[in-house]
Amino acid sequence: MNTPLSSPIVLFRICELFFEGKNVAQIAKALSGEMKRTVSRERVYPLLRKALDEGLLRMVPPIEQTLASEVADQFEVDSDSGITVVNTATAFGRHADHVATVTARVAMDRILELQRKKKPGEPVHLGLGPGHGTLMFSRELSKLLQDPHAPKLRLYAITAGVFNDASPEYSPLAFFNVFPPHVVDGCVALFAETVVRCVDFPVVIGQPGVAHAFEQKENVEIVVTSMGDITDPRDQYGQYLEKHAPGKRKQLMDRGCIGNIQYRPYTDAGPLKESPDDLRAVTMFELDELTAMAQRKGRHVILMARRFGTRDEAMPRSAALWPLMRSRKLRVWSDLVTHVDVARELLVIDRERGGLAE
Repeated sequence: MNTPLSSPIVLFRICELFFEGKNVAQIAKALSGEMKRTVSRERVYPLLRKALDEGLLRMVPPIEQTLASEVADQFEVDSDSGITVVNTATAFGRHADHVATVTARVAMDRILELQRKKKPGEPVHLGLGPGHGTLMFSRELSKLLQDPHAPKLRLYAITAGVFNDASPEYSPLAFFNVFPPHVVDGCVALFAETVVRCVDFPVVIGQPGVAHAFEQKENVEIVVTSMGDITDPRDQYGQYLEKHAPGKRKQLMDRGCIGNIQYRPYTDAGPLKESPDDLRAVTMFELDELTAMAQRKGRHVILMARRFGTRDEAMPRSAALWPLMRSRKLRVWSDLVTHVDVARELLVIDRERGGLAE
C-alpha cells in the first residue's frame, strides 16, 4: 500500500483508530502493519491535526436547548425564527469561534432548504458582511461544503471593505477565497469607499460598478452578519470613530447609540437618526431592509451574537442585543446564534427592563 500518509483514506483510518481508544504507539503499529511501512508514533498527532483541518474530524459544540426555548418564550419569538445557544466554557477555549462553528451549521441547513426548491445547479445567493466573526463562519462553512456535490453558492460582499485598514483579511471580499472553488457559482463585489458622509451616500451608490452591485442585492437569499457594541473597546466601528473622528463615538453614545449591524448604528428604539455630516458605511442593506428581509418567506438573516475574552474580561454584548430582540424596528434576524452567557444575561436585562421597548 503506497498511499501517502496525508491522504484522506489514511487520515480517516487514524481517526478511526483514535476513537477506538488506541494510543499513539498502537496507532503507529497498526498503520505500519496495514501499510507495510514504518510509521513512527511522532507522526500520529500531526496527522490527527491535519484530519481536523481537512474536515475529517469535526468538533461540534454542545447546544443548550432549554435556555434557547426560554429566550424564545421570553421574547415571543415565532416558530419561523430560530434561536440557538452554544454552551461552551467562557473561562477557557475559543468560545467566540464556537459560535461561528454552530452558525455555519445553521446556515448549511438554510442553504439545503433553499436548494431543494431550486433547479439542479442553480445557486443559493449568500451575502457576507465584514469582521472576524464572519471570517470564522466562512471557514467553518467551507468545511461543510467539501463534498463535490455540495450546493452551489453565489457570494455577495454586502459591505465595502472593513473599518480597520490594518485587518484587510476581515473584508468580505477576502472571504470569497475561503470557499471551495467547486461550489462558487459567481461573486458580486462591492467596490466603493468604506466610509462616506451620509449626505454623499446617494451619489456614491449611483457610481458605475457600485450601482451594479446594489441592483443585485434583491437576489440575496441569506445574509450572515455579526454585531457590534458601541461600548466595546474592540468594536471596529467604535475604533474607527476614535481614530478618524475623535469625540464622535461619545457623541453617538450621547445620542443613544448602543450597537451596530453592518456598521449601521442603532439605539434601544430603532436605527439611529443621522445628520448629513455623520460618517456611515457603504453597505447594501439598511437596518429596516434587514428587518423586512428577516420576515420574508424564502429569505434568512442569520445573526451571530458572540462574546470575547475570558469570563473576567469578556463583554457579553447582551445590552446591545436586547433591542434586537424587543424592538419591532430592529428584529433584523430570522436566526440567532449566541453564547450561553449572552443568553443568560439577556434574560436578566429583559426582566430588569420589564420586557419593554419603544
